[in-house]
Amino acid sequence: MNQELITQIEEVGQSCSTPGWDGYGAEPVMPATARQAHAFAGTFPPDLPAPAVGAEPDGHITFEWYRAPEQILSVSVDATGALYYAALLGTEKTHGTELFRGRMPNVLVDLISRVVGSESDARK
Repeated sequence: MNQELITQIEEVGQSCSTPGWDGYGAEPVMPATARQAHAFAGTFPPDLPAPAVGAEPDGHITFEWYRAPEQILSVSVDATGALYYAALLGTEKTHGTELFRGRMPNVLVDLISRVVGSESDARK
């Protein structure tokens, strides 16, 4: 896992660790959620670009891969290791839930690859 991704997860976990961190009553990001996010991020295949990291009002940590308004994938991680995902791939929309079991689910590898495509500027 690259250092920038580790830093982003830690910053999100710290800055969003108190109730109402967003000014609208958001749930705090719990330490267990940050641990699950770290574990999940550690399974990212090295050939895939790193995502942006953020927090959701429900206290989940979110990873987002973005190429264009119609090419985006968001994966939210909760304290139990559930991975909630939603993707927009042109006119196709897909979503679902996977349980994190120590490896990147194949469905997410496929969706990330489809979102970032083969454009070299989408890879870091």
